[in-house]
Amino acid sequence: MNPHRFIYIDAPGIASLYGQLHGEDLVETLLTMEHSRSSGWKMALNAFLGGSGESGKATKEARASRIVLRPENMLHEIVASLRAHGTLHLSIRDAIARTASTREPAWFEARHPFSVPPKLHEYNKMRAIIFVSGFQPYMETSPATPRISMSASLHHFPSAHDGQLSASGHDALFFASLNGQPHPYSVFGSIFPCGDGFQIKPYGIHL
Repeated sequence: MNPHRFIYIDAPGIASLYGQLHGEDLVETLLTMEHSRSSGWKMALNAFLGGSGESGKATKEARASRIVLRPENMLHEIVASLRAHGTLHLSIRDAIARTASTREPAWFEARHPFSVPPKLHEYNKMRAIIFVSGFQPYMETSPATPRISMSASLHHFPSAHDGQLSASGHDALFFASLNGQPHPYSVFGSIFPCGDGFQIKPYGIHL
């Protein structure tokens, strides 16, 4: 498994999707494992008498581990379920074709270039970051690059504090280094028509 660094993860939204998937709110589970161990003195006696040192009798032990599901784990199961049911698109272009046809939100998990205009002060004031694609001057508008916007609440950024990004924090420095240039982010979410373009509701964004 290749761990991802999520810059945005909507934990309440993911929990809601996970609850719909399983029909219940699953917070934690207990994993029970059993293994056998042979009695030490019986093994020693058997070895002294010329045996193999292994006892034919064993004692069963049970150990329980408490597992708490994190949003990242739930997200993995949600994506796998959508893929198994054939309702997950692996490119934004395919998801756009679907939602443009049905006029209903389409699920996708894909990497796509988005620009983050360098407006950290405004984002902290709004407590949200706006990702855009197909908007000048950040990207040339064309039929192949329709206008897409994606609003991501700073309350769902792991690096944010009280809905604010520190100017010296990793994410703020990363956005500043791009200076508005497009970067391919991996996004899981749903996309739907909005005006003359499309809007994305993100659930997870990672680099």
